Amino acid sequence: MTSGADDRRPGRAKLADMNRGHRLLVACGVWVVFAVVTATVTATATGRAAAANDVCTRVSAGAVAGAIGAPDLVELSGLAASHAHPGVLWATNDSGDTPRLFAMSDAGAPLGTFAVPGAEAIDWEDLATGPGPDPAKSYIYIADIGDNAAARDHVTVYRVAEPDSAPSGVDDILDGAEAIQLVYPGGPEDAEALFVDPVTTDVFIITKQLSGQSKVLRAATVGAVPAVPLTMEQVGAIVVPATPPYDPNATMALPSTMVTGADISPDGRTVLVRTYQQVLAFERAEGQTVGDALAGPPCSAPQVAEPQGEAIAFSATGDRYFTAGETQLALAQGAIGATDPNPLTSFVIAPAAEPTTTSAAPTTSSTTTPTTTAPISTAVATTEPTASRSTPTLPPSTTAAAAARASSAPLPPGTSPPANRWWVWTTVAAVLVLLGAVAVVARRRRPR
Repeated sequence: MTSGADDRRPGRAKLADMNRGHRLLVACGVWVVFAVVTATVTATATGRAAAANDVCTRVSAGAVAGAIGAPDLVELSGLAASHAHPGVLWATNDSGDTPRLFAMSDAGAPLGTFAVPGAEAIDWEDLATGPGPDPAKSYIYIADIGDNAAARDHVTVYRVAEPDSAPSGVDDILDGAEAIQLVYPGGPEDAEALFVDPVTTDVFIITKQLSGQSKVLRAATVGAVPAVPLTMEQVGAIVVPATPPYDPNATMALPSTMVTGADISPDGRTVLVRTYQQVLAFERAEGQTVGDALAGPPCSAPQVAEPQGEAIAFSATGDRYFTAGETQLALAQGAIGATDPNPLTSFVIAPAAEPTTTSAAPTTSSTTTPTTTAPISTAVATTEPTASRSTPTLPPSTTAAAAARASSAPLPPGTSPPANRWWVWTTVAAVLVLLGAVAVVARRRRPR
């Protein structure tokens, strides 16, 4: 009797081992299923939320707001919307001009030229408007940052308060400009893009590289001491994908990878970065830094073909953005005619859809033109100051061609960073754990 009981003990022990192995296997299986389901649901919800708020899907096709009427504004490189005077845009020429800004309506009508005493125009490239030392005022930031030869030991950003009176067509001056000298941490760089974060008041510069590997540099300029160089901090980088020429039949096709301008929305939630051939939009989450936002995947925002696309600017209300370009080089190379107008193009941004749990995000918003936007052949700004001069009209063929070329196509496959892919690695880890559990069970069941 004792011998028989002893003979049965190995079988019971083996059964106990098998039960423990099965329990381990079942637990791992449940964990795998839970991880995969949770990851899938989260990824789906994230994707729907992104689709609902993707700014590129909410932008209408470009409408020509008018022709840029200032005859001397032939190398328009920087553009910024006034935050002090609704319906006013500030613009600047590229290198070779005197230190002055051009005021115009958001239909392109000239509103006067404003000299900036004490400033030097080495290579002005971009403009921004934003907060500054006095919280009650809006400031213009003038980016003297162009450096094609990458030889300048420092660059300068001029900050000057916007005038108290709205530009009305009379030339004037902007007194009190302060020069902020900036040094790049890695040595000289060519750059043409600057914007000011309305949340932190920091100044950001994005470098211009043919390779598309652009640096994102930051400087806290509030409290900066004039004439004392301030070393910027690199807070990120963006990789601008190479794309075919936006207009394959264009006489001149400049590189699509070179950043020529940037701006940030008044609420700080969207950054637009433009090149000669494309406009990229980066969304910024609540509490996220600009550097982290620019490290995420951009979407390709609508644009129109411009021979030398340079400038981009949000409106003061953030419900649209403007683009414009230089014409001097295009005229020299025969890309445009001597009498062709230089269009100022406006893109209306529809409000983001409210998040819902019962329906998916609309997929046709990018093709729906808001009711406040006139057809492209007749679109003009309605906020032009009454004292502004008349704006030259554009031929219907020009505006129709612009509409035909407007696009919100996504970036080429493989050019966006792998965002929201964590669930893939979670699944891989779960499978590896499951395989390990199976191996443990098989090992314990092996005859001894």
